[in-house]
Amino acid sequence: MVFKMGFEYQKLRNEDHQITVYPFSSATKSMTTLVRDGQKVYAFNKGAPDFVLENCKYYLDEKGQRQEIDEKYKKTLQEKLREFADGTLRTLLLACRDAEDCNKTTDIKQVTKNLTVQCMVGIKDPIREEIPESVRKCHVAGVRVRMITGDNQSTAIAIAKEAGIL
Repeated sequence: MVFKMGFEYQKLRNEDHQITVYPFSSATKSMTTLVRDGQKVYAFNKGAPDFVLENCKYYLDEKGQRQEIDEKYKKTLQEKLREFADGTLRTLLLACRDAEDCNKTTDIKQVTKNLTVQCMVGIKDPIREEIPESVRKCHVAGVRVRMITGDNQSTAIAIAKEAGIL
């Protein structure tokens, strides 16, 4: 996808191109990288869809054209998020913007304003095959199994069902 957008990700990961990295934050459930590509500066943001979307003003439509986010788009995104989560996929929303107004000292709130949604991805992290049997044995032994996760609630529920916890 990055290549189709005209970027070479290996080049942008090079320290000569990275201006700064705003590491993952549990408060924003996202991370952002500010990069320079020639004379252009871009902010690339990835994280939990419900958190990243709050900073997005636009999205790319099926033709790659930037459109303003409206309620119909939000509803469609939420439906797809639920579909991904119910399929035990961990989701990330990827967004970016031209960020010539930013440098390495710019506050993260400024860097991540008015982003454009590029896509949402679902990542499958399958549970180990021995987990359901281990959970079953715990239940037989009277042990209550609990799962602690930072995943989307629907994803967590689907994973807990797959593991036999719920």
